[in-house]
Amino acid sequence: MQLKIKSRLRVRTRLKQILNAFGLISPPERLAPVKLLAPSNISGQPRENNILIVSHTERQCGIHQYGLNILEALQKSSLYSLAYAECSNEEHLNQAVLQTSPSAIIYNYYPRTMPWLSAKVTRRYRVPQLGLMHEVTQEEADKATQEMFDYHLCPDPTLVENNPFVFKTRRLIPPYINSQNIPEIVTVGSFGFGFGDKGFERLVETVQQEFDNARIVLNLPFNDIVDKEGKSYALATSERCMSMLSKPGIELVIKHDFLSKQQLLDFLAANTLNAFFYDPHKQLGISSTIEHALAVKRPLAITKCGMFRHVSSASPSICIEDSSLRQIIDNGISPLLPFYSEWSELSFISDCERILDTVLGKQRDGAGISLSQTPSGTPNVTSFNRILDNAARIQYKSVIDTLFKLQPEMMSRKILEANVQQAFVLDTVQKFASRYTSPKILCVGSYEDTAAAGLKGLGYQIEEIDPLLNCDLDTYFRRPATVKGSYDIIFSTSVLEHVKDDELFMTQVAELLAPGGSAILTCDYNDQYKPGDPIPREDLRLYTQNDLKQRILPLLKDCSLVDEPQWVCPNPDFTYAGCYRYTFATLVFEKNKDKG
Repeated sequence: MQLKIKSRLRVRTRLKQILNAFGLISPPERLAPVKLLAPSNISGQPRENNILIVSHTERQCGIHQYGLNILEALQKSSLYSLAYAECSNEEHLNQAVLQTSPSAIIYNYYPRTMPWLSAKVTRRYRVPQLGLMHEVTQEEADKATQEMFDYHLCPDPTLVENNPFVFKTRRLIPPYINSQNIPEIVTVGSFGFGFGDKGFERLVETVQQEFDNARIVLNLPFNDIVDKEGKSYALATSERCMSMLSKPGIELVIKHDFLSKQQLLDFLAANTLNAFFYDPHKQLGISSTIEHALAVKRPLAITKCGMFRHVSSASPSICIEDSSLRQIIDNGISPLLPFYSEWSELSFISDCERILDTVLGKQRDGAGISLSQTPSGTPNVTSFNRILDNAARIQYKSVIDTLFKLQPEMMSRKILEANVQQAFVLDTVQKFASRYTSPKILCVGSYEDTAAAGLKGLGYQIEEIDPLLNCDLDTYFRRPATVKGSYDIIFSTSVLEHVKDDELFMTQVAELLAPGGSAILTCDYNDQYKPGDPIPREDLRLYTQNDLKQRILPLLKDCSLVDEPQWVCPNPDFTYAGCYRYTFATLVFEKNKDKG
């Protein structure tokens, strides 16, 4: 059936071209270019795991930007490949479908931005079709039908999934490292199209009530759909805000630039606080402004507007009805911490992969995973002694997914961004274990270690030591029954920074290794760290390049790193407890084969 439909589309397109050549019909509207993120499918057969995202062409629009945001995230999926098309009519869509032959289509749909799209159009394609529901409420979700789309994607984590055709998705906080200093003078920022219900006037009034000296920075771009020249909303809102200034120490700066995502995040990062005072009576879909504000890790102030319902439960309260701007600034980002792991890019990708698996009938049951089914590690790994940053989180995402399938309960208790350590360890142990028929493996610090639990779930035999289970490394090392120089692999995940005598610890690990054996460790790391700097109370130290190279490596008798270390990291991207910024480093070394 699908091939017949595609053939009809090709014939119809060719017929229109011939009629136009003879002047029998008006020339068609120029087709917008299809942005392909995967090769075109010449065969016309549906490409397994290929997903087409369809959006509209007007760019100065929040819905358009949301489509780009989810595209950028889903491009990093290890399970699905993405194609993207901006369409302004049915012919554009036909072209995109013919070129990509997707196994499913996701529409970044909103009636005012895609008025040409209808059930008559969508039902020509015999693949699952999913529509994003931007202005979602519980009532709208519950009554959604399959007339136009097979399924509806609702980016509202507060939604109750009563409708079998509706999937709620997580919010998406874009990755961002804020390296800007907090302004010396209190700077309150906000952005959005200048509609009258966005509360910019209330924001100006509130700042003047609380501060004698402060700076307010607003960016009110024109909207391509309803306010192209700014005359209807943006400029009028700007004039009203300017007319409200009454204190000489309050500076108000208003711009009308349509910023790229990076520019917008940089704008928000430069402020002391970002505030969004929408009319509390607005009860439509969730506003994406919040995720951009969360990304820069600055305090956030909101009203009790229904469009902010996903963050209104933050504690201490970030609602201006409950807390003053001063209080919200003083509380910092601690009220926001629960959202960072819940709505991270990795969480969003996993959520969408789960939904697509369901729609396409794919089974990825972790219970069916076995050692024989598991490849010996992630491909294209070029460095073992490295920094585990956001790039590593993406690279090892499939391993993190495997850990969630193998140990869902244990993984649910972990900090999502820190799971890259266990993923690296599990993956690297598999790589080195593939050299042996029956490797002798020791885990140092196995209590609640998902890497150890995951490896056991895959069928590996592992000896475990941990002070909470049996003993620490020093006690184990001194036991008469412990055979030195006998272990093919020793691994230890995020233990080293907690050990009082780390030099003794590393010396004993090296002595326990068999000739040719490998040790795989991770540790908390910040190359800017100096003794005496604030660190998490659980840590005794953070490691630096100099510390690892000058103090630790010389202790590893008859051992050497497996590769040249890549430990340069000027901007650590992990934040713990809202105030400690660092990252994770790996230490992988081998015992020389010609030494006993």
